[in-house]
Amino acid sequence: MCRLTAYIGTPIVAADLVTRPNHSIITQSFAARERLCETHYTPPCINGDGFGIGWYSADIAKDAEPCIYRSTRPAWNDENLMQLSEKIRSHLLFAHVRAATPGSVVAERLCHPFRCGRYLFMHNGNVGGFDKVRRKLMDRLNDACFEFAVANGASDTVVCFALFLNTFPDHMTTVSPDVLRKNTESVVELIVATCQECDVQETSLLNFVISDGLTLLATRFVYDPLSPHSSPASLYFGAGTAYESKRTTTACPGGAVVAGTGGEYGMTHTDRRIKVVIVTSEPLSDNHTDWVAVPSNNILVVTPDLHLLLAPIGSSASMSSALENILSMERKLLPIELQDALGPVASRAVLGGIEGGREGGRAGHKGQNRRASHSPQKGQREEGEEEGDGMEGGAEGGGMAQRARHVILGHCESALALAVSGPYLFSGSQDGSIRVWNIETFTLDVVVPCADEGHSVLALVVHKDVLYTTSSDNKLRAWGMAGRKGGREGGVEGEGEGEMSIGLLGVVFIEGMGHPISLAVAAAPGEEDGGGREGGGFANGNETVYMGFQDTSVRRIKGSVVRFPPSPLLPVPLSLPNTNTTDPSSPISVSSPYTSSSLSPSTTSLHHHLRPPKSGSYTPQNSAPPSAPCSSSSPSLPERLGLGDYESHHCGPVTALTLYPPYIVSGAGDGFVKVWSPATKTCYRTLQGHHGSVLTLLAGREEGVVISGSRDGTIKVWDMESFSCRRTLRGHNDDVLSLAIGAGWLFSGAADGCIVVWRLETLTFYRAFQQAEQAVQSLVVSSDRHQLLFSGLEGGMVLAWDMPHEVSSNGGGREGGVGGRKEEEGANGTEFLRMEECLSELVGYQSVSVSEDDFHKEECWRCAKFLTSLLERLGASVKMVSVVEGRSPVVLARFGNDPSKPTVTMYGHYDVVPATERTWKTVRRKGEREGGREGRGGWVASDLEVSIFCSLVSPPFLPPSLPPFLPPSRTPSL
Repeated sequence: MCRLTAYIGTPIVAADLVTRPNHSIITQSFAARERLCETHYTPPCINGDGFGIGWYSADIAKDAEPCIYRSTRPAWNDENLMQLSEKIRSHLLFAHVRAATPGSVVAERLCHPFRCGRYLFMHNGNVGGFDKVRRKLMDRLNDACFEFAVANGASDTVVCFALFLNTFPDHMTTVSPDVLRKNTESVVELIVATCQECDVQETSLLNFVISDGLTLLATRFVYDPLSPHSSPASLYFGAGTAYESKRTTTACPGGAVVAGTGGEYGMTHTDRRIKVVIVTSEPLSDNHTDWVAVPSNNILVVTPDLHLLLAPIGSSASMSSALENILSMERKLLPIELQDALGPVASRAVLGGIEGGREGGRAGHKGQNRRASHSPQKGQREEGEEEGDGMEGGAEGGGMAQRARHVILGHCESALALAVSGPYLFSGSQDGSIRVWNIETFTLDVVVPCADEGHSVLALVVHKDVLYTTSSDNKLRAWGMAGRKGGREGGVEGEGEGEMSIGLLGVVFIEGMGHPISLAVAAAPGEEDGGGREGGGFANGNETVYMGFQDTSVRRIKGSVVRFPPSPLLPVPLSLPNTNTTDPSSPISVSSPYTSSSLSPSTTSLHHHLRPPKSGSYTPQNSAPPSAPCSSSSPSLPERLGLGDYESHHCGPVTALTLYPPYIVSGAGDGFVKVWSPATKTCYRTLQGHHGSVLTLLAGREEGVVISGSRDGTIKVWDMESFSCRRTLRGHNDDVLSLAIGAGWLFSGAADGCIVVWRLETLTFYRAFQQAEQAVQSLVVSSDRHQLLFSGLEGGMVLAWDMPHEVSSNGGGREGGVGGRKEEEGANGTEFLRMEECLSELVGYQSVSVSEDDFHKEECWRCAKFLTSLLERLGASVKMVSVVEGRSPVVLARFGNDPSKPTVTMYGHYDVVPATERTWKTVRRKGEREGGREGRGGWVASDLEVSIFCSLVSPPFLPPSLPPFLPPSRTPSL
């Protein structure tokens, strides 16, 4: 058995992986914690039979061959390794310490990693009964791979690598990650098949790590013919935006770091994207919350653009589909008209001379001034602002303020999550705190420490009077907000007098699934769903909390599990006392007897510690104890949706969740959007179309859509009736990180700092602006009364923007229902539909299918939904089918299902082609003329759908179950 570590991501110094962490690979060479011991001759903590490191050049296109340094000396006793690791810098690193299989030779050529061509390979484990299967396995090799195996000692690891190389005709040619995955899985399958053929009874442990300099692959696999539930060798992964030291390390003379004296390292999260992935036999730090155990018999793939995918070995359909999606990601150039519209964005709005969140977060808090925002005065030019700077336009020039109305300071690091409830704005940050701002006065009301030291707030949701948060310490917290009644829109009467308070209700620590990246809260059946004040009162605990994890799972837990009344914690006042801060660089903080330690879950009884059972996934042999004692009545683990149906699972970390009752919708690193049925706990639909990680989701319930933003730079609008893509919006040249909706507008924020405004009714571009060269991590729209857009930036600032003032000229806001018509009842209660009024509404839709105007495309969808609703009212079973993305859907309706009767098929179209000016014979208007109704610019009597409409009400074809139409006052001529 051995220990191994691999890194892919932003270039780092090898010492950050090999020597500096307090449980680095060097430490694991003499103090391993989880190694499975094969013999009593070698203690399980010792891996002293040699070591090796491998790395790739920064210019992988010109120099694809890796470099390796290996030795038979124990890793803890090699001064050269210490010195080299301080100078080697690479985006892809391998490190390995060896514990030789009993009977194996200790030689440098047998030390890992191995290289051939552009490939690096290392192995933790063994091939069971290798003496029996070696000849059969080597017979599979071509001459070149056979010679390679013999030259490198023909150990079980070398033969495994040779079998992998045998699947390629050329070892320098770049192949796709999917080909690498398939070939790796084929090696595992071949070894298992050969062991079965030779009747091998010993266990095979096949933890492979492979790279070609662009892609990283890792397997965790066990084959035990005597026990199908044997534990594989340990393997973990960690993912985030950076891997950094959490404290100063101790160095020896000469700059080298002695093994075991390094500092605490950890993953940081500045946003939901992955920029760093580490695969390791054991966590490199004592903080186990950063590490996720790779499930048994799974394969992990990290693509060149750092998409992380995880799936069972052999589940080729789901993984191949995900890789195909992601590998086709290509940032398409925006249309010319959009490029012209986005041109002025280059002249960015100057935010009062503020350059970043770190500096800005500590500015302007002197004396007793509690105002934590900056409002540039109208007509006043700020220091450093040149004449002509700002936002002169966009596509249409007006509507949004040229600069942020307020610059809200406070957070020192990325503002990852925003939420609005009544007059309050909640912001969660990478610095581990939540800040509550009063929207009306733009003042900071409270600072709440919301995560353990060094951890980030990842998501927050306000549900009635409970604030739910998740953080990178793998904890779900519930906060109660008391006294939120009376006043304006649930604001506080006597504001500023301390009548409102916030207190910790409870904490659940969830172990073994990785960080809970995304969060959504669903109301109990029969209650008003969503956050805000609509539901009134205090949430009763019957709500369901959904979380998306790094281990690709979507899980749920009852709100009552998180909350344990009565709370022993005293509430934290939501009103800051006047403070006299002597240090102007100090951020605003709560001057209160309730310190951060008093809010720590480790000091209260409000803590549940949830970990997977030993039979589920591999449990560390020496895992750290929980920070709080487990209650005997602790609940079971959060319930996973789609449990047992691997093909329905995501293959990447679940980065986004949203509610669209009765569904929960998830987006993940595999580029898929999945629609889940909470009732059956199954995946109802998988929506495909993105070619990169889905980073944000938004439900437009009134519009009947779910909107997703992705790393491929696109926004997709999914129709939740036909479960198809209604529109793809292209307005960004960078990753789309955040979405918000409000007052008829859709807002999207990207990694380049650009915010694009779209008309929600027509899904057309309105304008774009850019506040700073900082990623827009979060967006939220305040209530109708305040009409503000808030954006959280990577630097920690939160900006408040005035909403657009344009009034939609397209009117209506029709959403496809049979609205606007009058319904009448006969004497027997039968519902009557006026044919003339239904026909009038039908022809009122400007369903021009080949128009270049995007508005008409949306009208086609509205017309299709109108027909769907109408046909359902007439008794048909109806469904909409989107055959081609971006085109009008097909409406399929069937009356009756009696096989003994003949089937009559009627066909028509609800869309029309535009009439050109040359052939237009009448005035383009909608209204009445003698002999018929006029709409869409032509006589509707000539349209095929009118023939169908009239056929439906004619006696020969009228189904007996149809509700009768009232006779029209004027029958259209056919």
